[in-house]
Amino acid sequence: AYEDVEAFWDMLHAQNIFEEEKVNYLKRKLESCISLHEKKKLRGRIYTTDRVSMKSDNFKRNLDVIHDAVSSKKKISFIYADPILTFEETRKKKHTYVVSPYVISCNDGRFFFFFLSEEIEGLSHFYIDRIENIQITKQHATDVRELAGDLDFDLNCYSKGLFDEYSKVT
Repeated sequence: AYEDVEAFWDMLHAQNIFEEEKVNYLKRKLESCISLHEKKKLRGRIYTTDRVSMKSDNFKRNLDVIHDAVSSKKKISFIYADPILTFEETRKKKHTYVVSPYVISCNDGRFFFFFLSEEIEGLSHFYIDRIENIQITKQHATDVRELAGDLDFDLNCYSKGLFDEYSKVT
């Protein structure tokens, strides 16, 4: 069990989603699961200075709403700032979407969520930090496995290479 606590401790220090206050709260919760000797050992593992949350309150709210929509099998609506690259500048075009969220994925600190939409063919994905005005609708979400025609749909297989492609663009 101590090894599990160590793993979570290290993850708390490596992440940049939560503010320092939340990280300290979670660290105290972890410490409550181990002995005094293990606490002393654990506290010496990693020391992080100048912790700054890289994710806004809006990002965290978006994350929570998407999770809630996935678990309740409801569609979400939101405004998305699509990046449009031109020769002279990068500008943003905002568009409103209504989609069936499938799953949230994180790669190299970037959070995506995969979804189905009537406007976009097939399974698609957006950055969570570019979403505005997100809301859960009353509409039932479409199950991605229905679209794929495969009850054993494998997101790892689908997304292989996807994140490498996007890391070059953004």
